[in-house]
Amino acid sequence: MKRYAKICKDYVYDDNLISYIKKVDDDVFCLPDWYGRDVNQDWERNRKTHNRRICFELSRYLAVAIMQLFEEKENFNVCILWNKDLTHYLVGLASDEYSVTLDTDDFFYIKDLTRIKTGLTAKGITILEDTNEKFANVLTQFNDGRSEYAIENVETKRMNMANMNNTDKEDEQVLFLKEVMHILEEYNLDSQGIFEYMKEIIDIKLGSETRRKIWKRIDGEDSHRESTRYIRCLIVNINGKEYLVDGDQRIIREFQREEEENKRGSFIPYSALSRGDYDYYNGK
Repeated sequence: MKRYAKICKDYVYDDNLISYIKKVDDDVFCLPDWYGRDVNQDWERNRKTHNRRICFELSRYLAVAIMQLFEEKENFNVCILWNKDLTHYLVGLASDEYSVTLDTDDFFYIKDLTRIKTGLTAKGITILEDTNEKFANVLTQFNDGRSEYAIENVETKRMNMANMNNTDKEDEQVLFLKEVMHILEEYNLDSQGIFEYMKEIIDIKLGSETRRKIWKRIDGEDSHRESTRYIRCLIVNINGKEYLVDGDQRIIREFQREEEENKRGSFIPYSALSRGDYDYYNGK
């Protein structure tokens, strides 16, 4: 668990990858091979400049770390599992005592990359076989004292912090979300982590019908814009006004529709972005 937790703490999810996902059929998706899988030296060099990684990279790191841990032991096997339909990679570990899968970045929930950093329970580990509950006991011990849901963690933190000054007489729900964002500042979260965390908080506190997704473009500095990235932000409707939840800037502010209607602006309607294989990203 220590090695699993260390990888979750040391790396963040490369959410730019999501902008390349193409839906082929129901629950079937595809991605260009050059994004993290079939790479060149420039890509590998650029990846060393930051800690954003995708599931293919993370699963390899974790598999190597586990193999090093078990290198003097027998009767164990470590492999990288591939969910072809979801183009997703995770790690399998089997021994004569237990069999488990380990997934640092489950796409459908708050990833353990985020959960571990924020003191939530580990959710990405599935125990397939564990007759003597050896692994189950280790996992239970690791999760002891951690909250299962983001809202529980936030409420505990809010009780221990001074209330933010509501100088502008903002809506209480807006102030609450700003307090949550303030709480998240103490963690080393990426924009995807903030997106996941705030999305769960909004769904529980305000209802999923109050929010929608939007893309934010982060321009690259190279001349060909091959390091340009796109991340997901949230727009939440509170009492008739729209507010932007920006995980890049770590702010919550009023949002104007004109911002996403401006073709030269940074915000793009969620259904309007199409990248494909031709829009190359150099990994930076």
